[in-house]
Order: sequence, then C-alpha cells, then structure tokens
Amino acid sequence: MSDDAREVVYTTHQVAGFLGVSVPTIVNWIEAGRMRAHRTPGGHRRIPQDEVVAFAAEHEFPLPRRFWRGNSDATRIVIVDDDEHFADTVRDYLAAKGSYEIAIARTPFEAGYVIGRRPPDVVVCDPRVARLDGLALARWLRRQPEVRGVVLVACTMLDDLVEPTVAEAFDEVMQKPIRLQGLLEVIERQLKDD
Repeated sequence: MSDDAREVVYTTHQVAGFLGVSVPTIVNWIEAGRMRAHRTPGGHRRIPQDEVVAFAAEHEFPLPRRFWRGNSDATRIVIVDDDEHFADTVRDYLAAKGSYEIAIARTPFEAGYVIGRRPPDVVVCDPRVARLDGLALARWLRRQPEVRGVVLVACTMLDDLVEPTVAEAFDEVMQKPIRLQGLLEVIERQLKDD
C-alpha cells in the first residue's frame, strides 16, 4: 500500500472542532481556496491532515492534543533523559499507573526524531541532558505548531530550580530526586487544565 493510500483525512465537522470554528466557516474557506480539500464519490468534503496542520500554522490556530492522538485514547509521554535508571524508573511507574504510551529518548536529537514521528501529550525532560540541550529542545518545541501545546515537565537538580530560563521554558519544574507520585499528579493536573 502506498503512502498516499494511507493519507489521514478529516471531515469538515472534525476540522471545525479542531480549529474551534463552525462547519460553514470551514466550507467557506474551502470554497474560497484558502483550505485544500477533495470530494468523496458521495459528494462529502475531506481535508488532508497536512493541510489542517499547514492552515493552523499559517493562521496561528493551536491544534488540540486530540488532533494528534488519532484513534488512541492513551496519553503519549516522551521521557528525555540520559540517566537510564531515572528514565526507566519513570517509564515503569507511569506504565503501571495508567493508560500511557511511553517512549524514552536519551538525547535531544533522539527526542526530536521520536516526537516528530508522533507528537506526544507530555514531555518529561532534564534541561541539562546533553549539557543544556534539553533546554534548547523545550524552546524548540514551543516554536513548533504541531506540538506547541505539549505539556513540558522539567526534572532537574536543585541549582536549575532558580534558573529563570528553565521556569520560562517548562510548564512545571520538579527537583530530582522526584517523587514519582508527584510527577503523576503534575501530569494529570496539566492535562486536565488543557
């Protein structure tokens, strides 16, 4: 099966929900040529996922997490930390506590690959992973339209807690060693506030 045959498409109703506008607004944008769509044999409009992403980025519409989740109800979490014991412990704890799909990246470069393949709901990251590249990763994520709304949780050593750049880049900052239950509570609270 070709990649084109697997292209993800949405109805006008779905796209209206993602962008927070009415269905007639979506239809007007399509008819005005502002949004690309095609018609099914039954005459219904279908909008490709990449078109929704491009339109949202161009017009600064934030896309909700449910847009990226697809058919999965599991919360997707990426742990970015070069401390193998820490990352594995967090993964095992969260996996035992809920319906989470968890990936681990040991470097910011690896995190970019993992996140690019399927955007997460939450990124748990040590800002000092690879000598402050974790902080650069957080800043980069905030500039990407498809992951701008991702919850970023920093798990770091005490001296980073007073660093204003860390507090600005992340939604929550936790001190290592962390309480695993505390991390779970932070994740659940942040996702509920979304």
